[in-house]
Amino acid sequence: MSQKQPALVGQRVEDWGLENRQGLLIVDGVSCLDLVREFGTPLHVVHERRLQSNIRRFRAAFSGYEPGVQIFYSYKSNGIPGVLKLLHQRGEEGGEEGLGAEVISPYELWLAMRMGVDPRRIVYNGLDKPPDSLRLALGAGVRINADSLEELKRLEAVAKELGVVCEIGIRVCPQVGWNSQFGLGLANGQAEQAIDYISRSSYLTCTGLMCHVTTRATEAKPHIRACLELVRFAAKVCRRYGLKIKTLDLGGGFGVPTVKGLSHWESLCYRLLNHPPKPPKAGECQPIESLAEQILSALGRECERLKIDPPILCLEPGRIITSDAQLLLLTVAGVKPRDKRCLFAITDGGRFTTNYPLDHEYHAAFVANRLNDPPGQEYFVVGRLCSPGDWVFRSIRLPRLQAGDILAIMDSGAYFTQFSTNFSFPRAAVVAVRDGVARVLRQRETYEYMIGMDI
Repeated sequence: MSQKQPALVGQRVEDWGLENRQGLLIVDGVSCLDLVREFGTPLHVVHERRLQSNIRRFRAAFSGYEPGVQIFYSYKSNGIPGVLKLLHQRGEEGGEEGLGAEVISPYELWLAMRMGVDPRRIVYNGLDKPPDSLRLALGAGVRINADSLEELKRLEAVAKELGVVCEIGIRVCPQVGWNSQFGLGLANGQAEQAIDYISRSSYLTCTGLMCHVTTRATEAKPHIRACLELVRFAAKVCRRYGLKIKTLDLGGGFGVPTVKGLSHWESLCYRLLNHPPKPPKAGECQPIESLAEQILSALGRECERLKIDPPILCLEPGRIITSDAQLLLLTVAGVKPRDKRCLFAITDGGRFTTNYPLDHEYHAAFVANRLNDPPGQEYFVVGRLCSPGDWVFRSIRLPRLQAGDILAIMDSGAYFTQFSTNFSFPRAAVVAVRDGVARVLRQRETYEYMIGMDI
């Protein structure tokens, strides 16, 4: 007897909290066709209620931990100010405060402060923090995670100039996860060198450890292993240098069930043979409630074993908050033959302009004006640039397309707008939908805007 194949995720628009109304894609009471008529394409559509639901769910998953959990949204995932405003505002009916901000550049630091985020609820990470931005951050009380020994020296100089003793964290590179250019290595002794430097400084004190070890995590194992390494290092720092680590920051990297990263083999087959990647399987991505329970349990047990006070847990989610609360609408301009079995579908999107993450991730797509039509044709979906690299999907089965059809690409809420460019065409507009009403968050670029910085 053949084994039953696991169900696939993301085959129905309802998986994103959307509605199929007689074959039309509906976002919180608004037809995507009406959105296209009013705002044009390419168009990003933010589902406000889904966004707020994601915040509540993530917060609830980590609730109950003492001495507490602090959540900072990763600006690099989605930096649209209108979206950030929704993330930072208090919950409905004056409930819990909004999310803090995790920033990685002077621009993002400026943006968070301009958005009115309390500086004490901003975390400043990044490889290269110019002195001016450090001066601004230290003066305002922003939390800084130093990334290198050189940065510690810059921080010390700025603190001395300001005449303050500043509490900072350091980003460490555990032995699990990314072995990259980020942070100070635990295995090679760099992290301890940094602690030693701080312990001898009159202007610096270390109260936090931070790491980021993965992306699109589907299980708790990477975060648990990193957490244990950081807790053990915190105990060592306290014992050897007398510094108490108050906060433990595990970064982000939590996945969503409707998006998966392509394996090396899938990517090779997709690029060279146009063999489409398979959708994620049900159960492949553990729910955040399960991940949170495992992480918090491991953290509590290790602190108890080492006889140290549990630290405040800091998290920097991005994708898991905004990915499935946004979709991208493209218009099909036309269809023409590619070979005997496949057709080209030309759209007003493209890898170089609107949808770069499709280069290395699986994302579902639907024909928003014909949801009930069966997929009957293979398409190589492309953008409108004069470049063979400007594709949307190298191979995807869709209902038979015609000019004017609307393609909806799901999970555009993480990294799509961040990687978008105005390569020969204006960048997409962004609208938010709530209770049957759409409002503009970002206007479509004009030609005048595109040359506004040129002399």
